[in-house]
Amino acid sequence: MSELRFPDVRWGSPDGWFRRAFQPAAIAFLESRLGGWIHRRLRWLDLVLLRATGGRVSMFGPSGIYVLVLTTTGRKTGNLHSVPLVYVPHEGGALVLGSNYGRLQHPAWSGNLLAIPKATVEVGGQKFPVDAEHITGAQFEDLFRHFLAIGENFETYRERSQRDLRMFALRRVG
Repeated sequence: MSELRFPDVRWGSPDGWFRRAFQPAAIAFLESRLGGWIHRRLRWLDLVLLRATGGRVSMFGPSGIYVLVLTTTGRKTGNLHSVPLVYVPHEGGALVLGSNYGRLQHPAWSGNLLAIPKATVEVGGQKFPVDAEHITGAQFEDLFRHFLAIGENFETYRERSQRDLRMFALRRVG
């Protein structure tokens, strides 16, 4: 049986002119408390863009960053909750990080995955179920460098949050 992999879809190139021109300013903005606050308030727009374009267009522009829509089951309510997330491709699946823009509390989706480690992902116009594995300890430290390759803002979030960030490996199933 062949391994089920995530589609390789992103808008733009990680080495393209857009990312080179705008990444420093974008990271500085997202690192700021105001930038995180604004981006959290506009997640709904990213969700609309991603779903309307089959995962090809997001608020990050043609920056070559991978973005998916993660739908978890609420650990308290049982309701479905969808959130757009930056991810890092890893071993045919995806790594997602609960940085929450450096806020003191963990993002709700990460608590949902701890309680119910099954979710649905939308990427590249495809929707499929995933299993989630919580990554901790030395493995977390090793894999965290992949997020730093996207942007140093992840280190800022880690320091500002004063907590252990939650990382999950998502594996396609079924």
